[in-house]
Amino acid sequence: MERSSFAILFFVRDSRVKKDGTAIIEVALTVNGERSFFSTGKRVCVQNWDKSRQLVRGNSEEAKSINKFLSALKAKIYQKEAELLDRGFVITAE
Repeated sequence: MERSSFAILFFVRDSRVKKDGTAIIEVALTVNGERSFFSTGKRVCVQNWDKSRQLVRGNSEEAKSINKFLSALKAKIYQKEAELLDRGFVITAE
């Protein structure tokens, strides 16, 4: 069975920043070049968002909590991908 390309990207949309300077962290899930987007439900101050590392900068409890959440979410997505592949499913971005 051929393995599909699979990538997870966390990001904030600069166009969706609220007046308080925060934005929702979103996920772009790419499978074989097709992208699907969904929200994490977590809000972050865009000045504290590290685009390249895809994490919240800082040592505050909030930053640590959000970063831990993102790490767990990424692990869960990869775990589900592995489970589906093991069961013979074809994975798509949808």
